[in-house]
Amino acid sequence: MTAVHPSHGRSDALPHTRATPYLAAAFTLVIILMLVVAVLGWIRVEALHTQMDHLTQRHAEKLDRMHRMRSIVRERFIRMSLIVSTDDPFLRDEYAQEFGALAREFMAARADVERLTTEPTEVALLEELRRLNALGTPIMVSVVEAGLENQQELALSVLLDQSLPKQERVMAHMDLILDTFQQAYQQALDELAQTREQTRRTFLLTAMVATLLIFIIALNVTGRIQRQQEDLLSEVEARRRTEALLRETQEGLERSVAERTAALRETTARLEDAQRIAGVGHWDWDIERGRLHWSDSIYQLFGLPRQGELASYEHFMAAVHPDDRQILQQAVDRALAGDAPYQVDHRIVRPDGEIRHVREEAEVTRDSTGQPVRMLGTVRDITADIAIQQQLWHLAHHDPLSALPNRNLFRALLDQALERTSRSGKKLAVMLCDLDGFKAINDRHGHATGDQVIIHTARRLKGAIRRSDVAARLAGDEFVVLLEDLNDAEEAVAVAGKLLKDINAPIALAAAEVSVGISIGIAVSPEHGETAETLMAGADAAMYAAKAAGKGSIRLAGD
Repeated sequence: MTAVHPSHGRSDALPHTRATPYLAAAFTLVIILMLVVAVLGWIRVEALHTQMDHLTQRHAEKLDRMHRMRSIVRERFIRMSLIVSTDDPFLRDEYAQEFGALAREFMAARADVERLTTEPTEVALLEELRRLNALGTPIMVSVVEAGLENQQELALSVLLDQSLPKQERVMAHMDLILDTFQQAYQQALDELAQTREQTRRTFLLTAMVATLLIFIIALNVTGRIQRQQEDLLSEVEARRRTEALLRETQEGLERSVAERTAALRETTARLEDAQRIAGVGHWDWDIERGRLHWSDSIYQLFGLPRQGELASYEHFMAAVHPDDRQILQQAVDRALAGDAPYQVDHRIVRPDGEIRHVREEAEVTRDSTGQPVRMLGTVRDITADIAIQQQLWHLAHHDPLSALPNRNLFRALLDQALERTSRSGKKLAVMLCDLDGFKAINDRHGHATGDQVIIHTARRLKGAIRRSDVAARLAGDEFVVLLEDLNDAEEAVAVAGKLLKDINAPIALAAAEVSVGISIGIAVSPEHGETAETLMAGADAAMYAAKAAGKGSIRLAGD
């Protein structure tokens, strides 16, 4: 009996001993399986998150391109309206260039949308948009061409009767495309949400069969999934708010375009009234009877007394500047030979010798056989416009203090001189001049005296060189001189010596008598360079070498 009890004791302990490894293995297997499930669930959620980001990004890009296309369509319509309404040919050309640039930008945006679109329904809608654009583009081009050719009434008629309905149809179709994009995006969001929900349920059901440790792990994983879900939903909500903001911005743009269109129409009406009240000179030539009628404004413009016998084609051509008569006569001949009107800018000479710039426009009326019987035209004084253009050009290319050419104009003149030199085989020189002692005058006598020194220096520079040479002011007390048609560098050195002597002479001013010196650096083409950059750099280096050698020195580049 004593031997049996231990035997029974070992027999009872064996099942527990054997069960422990299996339970541990089972527990470990359960943990591993749950970890696998957790990892797979996490991978699935991350994949959904990535898919959502990609979907949202593509949707936002498509919406951005479509909204930009809508804006471009309206901006192109505005440019067409501006071309039709303005009388300034420069502005019309500028608007026409902007119109063409917007067309290219529209095609680029449309290509981006087509690249991002793969759904058959959306592709079909974009094909329809391309077709509508193809129908409307020739009409818009005809409006722009008519506006550029001063056919304002025709351009306005085509704009309102043909182009505007086409644009409204294109805008309505683009709204349909935007709605389709939004519906497809919402459907994809719903499918992703369903997939995410199914993944979450599967994970929770699996977690319910685990131990307390697995349950804790499952809770952690579930918490992470929920946090990711909240982040995802927050991002979706942010994207929705962004879309709402884009729609609000679009509505604001549409209101702005509508307001500008109304203002444009009002401005056009006022402009028509202003043109009527302005009384632009007009003339009526009865070709069959040889009679020419002038309005009072033409007599005033030409400086002639109001006499009927002066209103003749011969008197008109006699008043035209001799250098412009051939251009005007050719325009009249082309108009009589064809059907197109003409516009010519030319000069007239008044009896007192005053020269005025005018813009003449005319068109021909023909009988049933095609013969010209009448010509109607207008003459407008554009002298003030020409003067303003010349003044603006002068201000943009000359130094306001010294009245010398500025850096930009000098650079252009230097480039032209280099081209002439390459053909003639002659030499040219660039002399960079820097005043010595100018800062001391400024500090002691003030900037007003310094300005007078700059003015006197500029006069002496111009007086010391030939009329064919150029003196310019670069900045501050730095000047530059361009000499052409030289045989050698010694000629440039001789001119520099004359400049040195003239500039060193005292300057008598109201405040005091002052003196300045000058340091000159010379670069000669082609020895020291054949481009503007190399010549300017060589002259600059030589000038600094002259300053280092002592005030009032002259140095050649490379010395």
